[in-house]
Amino acid sequence: MTLTDREVADPDRPLEGTRWILDGIVTGDAVSSIPAGVTAAVTISNGMMAVETGCNTGSAAVVVTDTTLAIGPLGLTRKACAADAMGVEQAMATVLSGTVGYTIEADVLTLDARDAGLMLRAAS
Repeated sequence: MTLTDREVADPDRPLEGTRWILDGIVTGDAVSSIPAGVTAAVTISNGMMAVETGCNTGSAAVVVTDTTLAIGPLGLTRKACAADAMGVEQAMATVLSGTVGYTIEADVLTLDARDAGLMLRAAS
């Protein structure tokens, strides 16, 4: 049996230029799944963060460091959606504000904003 380093077998995806699909919502120590039929995503490129909340879309300026994202005010469209989609939007808006810590392991991006967070997976 030959073992291969995880970073070689499944390298970390780049933060910028990757479309990250929301896979879980973190509240305290619990992770909730995303309701069926709701797709939310984040893409960071050239100092901007494009956001799809599962209901509305928008963007914010973002400054990226090795461990944090400094996210400016998030501007979103204002259409009304089903309760499930609005719940996802609220969770995303809560996390995507101010300075947020992040880690990437393989194809998983974890955003940590105090007692809330988001788990996202790189689009294939």
